[in-house]
Amino acid sequence: MEKKHIDDTKKPLRVIAYYSKPKGKEADQDNYQKYAENLARSLDQFELALHIEAIESKGSWRANTRYKPKFVWRMLVRYGADYDLLYVDADAEFRQYPLLLDRLDVDLAAHQRPHHPEIQSGTIYLQYTKATFRFLEKWLKLCDPARPGDNTHDQQSMTAAKKATKELGFYNLPPEYCLMAGPHEKLYPDLEPVIYHHQASRKLKRTIT
Repeated sequence: MEKKHIDDTKKPLRVIAYYSKPKGKEADQDNYQKYAENLARSLDQFELALHIEAIESKGSWRANTRYKPKFVWRMLVRYGADYDLLYVDADAEFRQYPLLLDRLDVDLAAHQRPHHPEIQSGTIYLQYTKATFRFLEKWLKLCDPARPGDNTHDQQSMTAAKKATKELGFYNLPPEYCLMAGPHEKLYPDLEPVIYHHQASRKLKRTIT
């Protein structure tokens, strides 16, 4: 088995994720908790640290995704002095050890498809730097539920926050670190994913309350 952290001069990696607690009929059906349990199992073989939380739903799938920068901020404050962080959506599954991240030295990394306007927010690598916190501060403000009439989703606001943080060092992760079920994976039919996203929201977002 290919193993673990290889660079002793760099912080180890901690994976972080959250999901909305299933309620009522959700508990008896396919739900995010089941995907989160699958995520945890997929990490066991690589001996990577994991912090995963179940949160009370914010009332809709979109509102739950807009909680993402607040969650990431909390985790960076809690763990950032000792770990580099890798946020993944709770429906993610690790198929290979993320070796590239052991060698990465940058504030922020995520995948952005060629000619696509938005950064993919399902896999996000972060280091504990001033620039990262400035980026998160901007992202938090853009996702503030008090913003009147704002219905943007987390990827749009993340992309805007990244553009607004001029000092931020950014690395575009290769697609195998954020390969999504459906049309995205059809773009890369021969790719062996490192992190695979099951796109549970396509089935579940209408059931979330």
